[in-house]
Amino acid sequence: MICIFLIIMKIMSWNICGMGFARKRRVIGKLISDYDFEVCFIQETKMQDYSDSLVLRLWNAPSVSWFGNIAEGRKWGLLSLWNQSKFEVANIEYGHGWVALFGAHKASGFRCVAVGISAPCCTRERRRLWGELCPLKHAFEDPWFLIWM
Repeated sequence: MICIFLIIMKIMSWNICGMGFARKRRVIGKLISDYDFEVCFIQETKMQDYSDSLVLRLWNAPSVSWFGNIAEGRKWGLLSLWNQSKFEVANIEYGHGWVALFGAHKASGFRCVAVGISAPCCTRERRRLWGELCPLKHAFEDPWFLIWM
């Protein structure tokens, strides 16, 4: 017997090329509000730190949770946001230019891994990224969604 389930998850990924301008943060906040995403990956933030107040300005909801992978110098930085009432994150793994959210879609119980990737252009750095991700993928059976720009 084959069972097929349709699960609709709204995931946003955006390479923002720096999040220093208030206008960019307002646009992200409006998109999140308008489309009611479960998970958002904001790439290339170029930020050295993140805060609850910044996250609440982007996603003004008490159920928002987040994890920030800081920038290295003036490159990278990946901010991961999710609506905990819709996607329950059980574990977070991260590395050089990526964040993996291990969790479950609450409406369906579907367990999966959403991986936000800020893929480097340099071949050596790209090999490093996939060298970190591949062993992790083989260690877990849940389906993976690789999300990058």
